[in-house]
Amino acid sequence: MMQRIDYFVYDGVSSVDFGMRTYGLRVLTAPKPDISEIVIPGRNGVLHQYNDRFGDATVSYSVVAIEDALSSNVPLKVTDMIDYLISKKGYCRLEDSFRPEEYRMAVYKGSDRMKATMHEEAVGIVLTFSARPERWLKDGEIRRECKSGGALFNPTQFTAKPLLRAYGTGTLTVSNSAGSTSVKINSANVYTDIDCELQEAFKGAANCNGNIQLPSGDFPNLTPGENRFSYSGISRLEVVPRWYKI
Repeated sequence: MMQRIDYFVYDGVSSVDFGMRTYGLRVLTAPKPDISEIVIPGRNGVLHQYNDRFGDATVSYSVVAIEDALSSNVPLKVTDMIDYLISKKGYCRLEDSFRPEEYRMAVYKGSDRMKATMHEEAVGIVLTFSARPERWLKDGEIRRECKSGGALFNPTQFTAKPLLRAYGTGTLTVSNSAGSTSVKINSANVYTDIDCELQEAFKGAANCNGNIQLPSGDFPNLTPGENRFSYSGISRLEVVPRWYKI
């Protein structure tokens, strides 16, 4: 029976590509909600203001060589892997074999070498990343066609900010537990992408913010549970829901 080889993948490159495997994943600090506490003189306790955001998480992997840990090739493999991680700037996609159904966006922060008890050779390394709080579900990356009158079910406890692609002109509305939010598309070259996280409308590199209106002043979100879609004038709607957990 073959031994399972666990791994992580950072910006599309696997630890296995460097001859290294992971044998542990730790979330050293879990994301915490950003809450402001307001003290009112003469009133017991405090008021809590929720700022609708979470802090980053600290994630670490213990990584060792797939081959003999004391092989002379190990230090070189470790160095090559660290060089690659250091070369990346900003948040990059981080996924692993421990939770294959999800990924994070993370920044490499540094490493600590592990040594064998009786030797000076490095036999492994602990890699640390600072990750955005979201654990993005890969299922939420799938583009879905949504008919007018149809619905998508958000399986998480968190409100998602989807990417919508509407073909043609007209009005689309998303209705859920938070109410109804509409986008009116006045002009389009075949289709318009509406990014509800970035709060931008575009087609490729072309900015289309001037082609849309938001009657309620907000971009649509997908709340936990059922989210229904309706549209008129628009011929087709595709949705990338972007589900996530914390």
